[in-house]
Amino acid sequence: MPTRPVVAPPYEPRPAQLCNLPRLLDMMEQRGMDAIFSYYAPNVTYLSNYATASSAVLDELNSYCVVIISRTQPNHPILIFPDFEINYFNHQPTWIKDLRPYRSLMAPTDRPDTSIDIFLSEELKTKDWVLELRDKYAPSLIAAAVTALEDLGLAKGRIGFDNLSYAPEVTKRLPGIVVLDGYRGLKWVRMIKSESEIALMRKSQRLNQEAITRTVADGGAGMTWFELNDAYFRNVIDLGGFVFDRGSMVLFNPKGTDPTLQISTGLEQDYTLEQGTHVMFDCHGRWNRYCWDGGKTWIVDGEPEGFGKEVAHATAIAMLELMDVCRPGMKLSDLSRTARKVIAKTNREMSEKAYIFFHGVGLENSDREWGGELDWTMEKNMVISAHVASPGGPKVRHYIEEVGVVTDHGVDRFFTWDATEPLVNR
Repeated sequence: MPTRPVVAPPYEPRPAQLCNLPRLLDMMEQRGMDAIFSYYAPNVTYLSNYATASSAVLDELNSYCVVIISRTQPNHPILIFPDFEINYFNHQPTWIKDLRPYRSLMAPTDRPDTSIDIFLSEELKTKDWVLELRDKYAPSLIAAAVTALEDLGLAKGRIGFDNLSYAPEVTKRLPGIVVLDGYRGLKWVRMIKSESEIALMRKSQRLNQEAITRTVADGGAGMTWFELNDAYFRNVIDLGGFVFDRGSMVLFNPKGTDPTLQISTGLEQDYTLEQGTHVMFDCHGRWNRYCWDGGKTWIVDGEPEGFGKEVAHATAIAMLELMDVCRPGMKLSDLSRTARKVIAKTNREMSEKAYIFFHGVGLENSDREWGGELDWTMEKNMVISAHVASPGGPKVRHYIEEVGVVTDHGVDRFFTWDATEPLVNR
């Protein structure tokens, strides 16, 4: 059976430290926290570089692990993890030195607490750091967390919990602890990316670009909508990525004349793509835990024509202008007005109907703090996803979504293709 070529490894170790520690400490100082207690899986990955096998699909429900970082002892972070994951640290480096395993649901119930030994390979048994971990083996995650807090002098601290599911269990044993909201605080920290994160996100977005390019190159009239989604999905897998949405393409591209921008449910009726159809690619996925997003418009077996060509040009120029003015201090409303003014030069009615919006991207597809402020302000090293959609029928509509990092000179785009040209397969 022939195999499909894989041009990128499905996994490679991330840098030992992703988090911006000074920004984290600033957040705790501003919000009156003595420490952060993280049980929310994306935050655990951000703070420690540990990612459980479950976090691809159970991010918020159960991360299996905890990171504790004290504001007054930032150089002594503690990572608590399940015994069955001990081999993880033989491959993925972490800046955290105090690692503490606990007896997990996978440990045999009829064995003594030394059951961690069943997860140790012959190689691991020879390593000094593993032998040290055996001495820290705790009977449960809560027991390990309580001991860690006591060791850091936080038995009566003001602790920010990013997932409150374990807070009652901790305060039951340490009643002097004051529970604070750590979820929003860590979202605020993660809004601004470290250089290590930006490098990972650039690679993740390039994988998306390559998967879209391959899908278009092999596609054409006669392909069905479901087949197009499946082709993109397969190209992502070949490149080492992972699709986690209900459909590999988030926007639905209906065959009829309804110009409404529709979000795919995965339950739509299949149909056959025709020559000249404008297919709007908005693709979500993940590589090495970091999300990708975005795409642009493919003209099936052709190029934009007539009014569709004017729409395509205006949408592209509007996005380029938006990217250029998107600098620290600019608000989302400023960016939207900039894009609409450009589109209005081609068609004022189209400018009024254009759909323009933004969100943050990172370990999640909404990687910023939400506190009711929708018209947020750009900051340096914030990674944003910008969308400009000009609605219309199947041969008029046009969509571009760019992802990049905010700099003093505008957005540094992660895509490398020509921003002004639509996708064509001929």
